[in-house]
Amino acid sequence: MTPTVPTDAQPREYTVFDRRVRSSIRLPSLREPGDSGHVGPEIRIDRGSLPADPTEIPDPSTRVYADPEGEFTVHETASGTFYWFYDGVGTLRIRDGRELTLSPVPESTAAARRRFVRGPGLRSALVQQGAVVLHASAVVIDGRAVAFAGPSGRGKSTTAGAFLAAGHDLLTDDVLPCDPAGRPVVPSGAPSLSVDARASAALGLGQSSEATAEVAVEDRFAAGTYPLAAVYLLTDGADVDIERLSAQRGVFGLLKASYAIYRATDRTAQQAHLDACGTLADAVDVCRLTRPRSLDALETLVARVERDLAERPAPDSDVTPRR
Repeated sequence: MTPTVPTDAQPREYTVFDRRVRSSIRLPSLREPGDSGHVGPEIRIDRGSLPADPTEIPDPSTRVYADPEGEFTVHETASGTFYWFYDGVGTLRIRDGRELTLSPVPESTAAARRRFVRGPGLRSALVQQGAVVLHASAVVIDGRAVAFAGPSGRGKSTTAGAFLAAGHDLLTDDVLPCDPAGRPVVPSGAPSLSVDARASAALGLGQSSEATAEVAVEDRFAAGTYPLAAVYLLTDGADVDIERLSAQRGVFGLLKASYAIYRATDRTAQQAHLDACGTLADAVDVCRLTRPRSLDALETLVARVERDLAERPAPDSDVTPRR
């Protein structure tokens, strides 16, 4: 059964990561366009009729990723187009870093469709545009972007929430793109934070009946572009500790913390990803941030990071934050 495609929907306009997004799918967590210029290409998001199965992709393609839990697979065609197949949600095609097309299954929910587009869709588009895309959340401290990276469930959003509670502003949650050419800068994402309900209540970010909720944080959001000062790789441990990594360890830490979609046999893409992470590691401090997985330790964590940043020289940059 093919879902009905609306033909008279007026596309809405949003701003995210310094890109203008025109979408026929409502994405309420994104901001409406501001007056500042946009550096990246415009991204268009539409509904359409796409293959429901990888065998139906019209061009030769290769599976480049499969979710360990079996919920989704990602395929890439010879021309570089990505197809995501997500059980219970639908098919998403990302082409040229500019065109996202969603073909939802009838039983999918609006919330699931939005998450599919905002997460895998925008991440894949940014990768196609050549950005280094970290699996990280970031806040602004003294005019500098500070990122907290790690796999899903490591506590990136909760860590960012602790800095909001301490008076700092959110820059992006879960996805952090930057161009490593020159001094890396980070454009703002969406003014929302996906955080555990218990952590949200403890940090004063709001109450929710859901286990994990998307909390609007417009009053604690930094809309602009900021120089990236440091990337902290989150690690579980008994005490709060910060270790600055060597150049080699920093590169491999960023490799593990970044999104990359390419065929295992594509040596050119692998080398380009390695080179990009190497350039980024040369330009910013990459540190291991060890801390207990306890809400009681968050205040200590914030103070330790603030002190660590104060001891580092300000990054050389001619970038002025834009609001």
